[in-house]
Amino acid sequence: MQVAIDDHQERIEGTARYLEAFLVGDMGATYNLNNLHQDLEVELAEIGIKEYFGFGRFYSSGAMVIHLLDRLGARGHKEAIAAGKSPMDALRDELRSRGISANVETVIRRLDPHGSLYRQAEEWARVAENEPDIFADERT
Repeated sequence: MQVAIDDHQERIEGTARYLEAFLVGDMGATYNLNNLHQDLEVELAEIGIKEYFGFGRFYSSGAMVIHLLDRLGARGHKEAIAAGKSPMDALRDELRSRGISANVETVIRRLDPHGSLYRQAEEWARVAENEPDIFADERT
């Protein structure tokens, strides 16, 4: 269920961010193709873990994946996303079409052999438990 929600958020919000950056370019827009990553480089203690992982990161991560597909020279990914495929599924398909595949566990073992990402995730989960409900204002 969580992955389905994440994929949907990346498809909707990420596509919107990508279009904003692509169509407006550097004409004074907050986001352009050179800074799509900026919301992925944040201090979680300053913005809130629930807010970031619940909403914010999907704008940048979805836009970055679509931009990566462009840079890879992928074909048909925009149409596939418009038809409902998530950006990450489109990237997975593109990589598989090039003979590149790996499961998540293998990638994590290679890129984080000491488990620091897992320990950080555990810490963020503890912090999030003590954060206020992000929808509290809407319920009162």
